[in-house]
Amino acid sequence: MVKQLRRYERPLIKDGTHRYMGPSIYKGVLTDKVFKTMCDMVTQSQESVKDMLCHTTTENNRLEFQEKPEHYEALEEIFAHISNFTQAHNPIDHRDVDELDLDNVWMNVQHENQTIGQHTHEESDYAFVIYVKNTLLDPSAGHVYEDRSVNDPQDGMIEWRYGETHFLSPNRMLHFPVEGEIVIFPGWLEHMVHPFKGKNHERISIAGNINSSR
Repeated sequence: MVKQLRRYERPLIKDGTHRYMGPSIYKGVLTDKVFKTMCDMVTQSQESVKDMLCHTTTENNRLEFQEKPEHYEALEEIFAHISNFTQAHNPIDHRDVDELDLDNVWMNVQHENQTIGQHTHEESDYAFVIYVKNTLLDPSAGHVYEDRSVNDPQDGMIEWRYGETHFLSPNRMLHFPVEGEIVIFPGWLEHMVHPFKGKNHERISIAGNINSSR
């Protein structure tokens, strides 16, 4: 008997907080002004932290929020997204902006065949990623999915993993990043970024850690 393959569409991350597997993941969009500020911080960054990260990326620099009005505004907006993420979990016991502290933040520049391997931010309560630049085309566009397979398109995508693979129990979520987006998730959630093909393509992200003061 020939098994008939089931066709499906890749689940897409929606705006706001949603649970696609065990833990929840949040996606939002930065305002144009704050997005420009974050892009400027990437351009001006100089202190390398590449030796502290287990990635095959081109460049990894520390970012510093300085005592500038635009930096205060950017950090406040990031904290607001984090607060929204916590409110979706528990409207009563959520974290307000003034209960959040920035631990560290850095940028990642990724080119062809480079990857950000599986890792966690386990020393932080919340992890966030901001997408500054992505010249790739979504590899899943026009792809016909037949059963859930390791051969699904994943070039340049971030992947979160949680738990074991079982029937009717997905254990991973893939997302193709769009410039200006911010994604937030628990610091302990394992994730990675897949490599991609194309010598002229570039993918730049900002990653950071946030802790709760209570």
